[in-house]
Amino acid sequence: MGMMEKEYVWIITDSLSSLLDSMNSSAISSMQGVIGVRTSFFSETSETSYFSSRFRRQFLSEYPEEGRGRPSIHGLRAYDAAKLLAQSMQKSTAA
Repeated sequence: MGMMEKEYVWIITDSLSSLLDSMNSSAISSMQGVIGVRTSFFSETSETSYFSSRFRRQFLSEYPEEGRGRPSIHGLRAYDAAKLLAQSMQKSTAA
């Protein structure tokens, strides 16, 4: 269709631009003219820093060719949900 040429611009939403973290650099470099909107998804705390470093280490050990390794908003939300579930289970067994 030729819609990735100079005269075209694609604007992508937060959901799609969040997925760019999991794409390799060659795929991203072919996306000239793509503008993405992203949600600012967390403030840097000691807990998010710890999770991000663990995530990066695990991700790069499994996918060393990717070179990225930052958790996306979806990864952070999944981590929060799993953590809340674990805390709830601990509280219910302690009661």
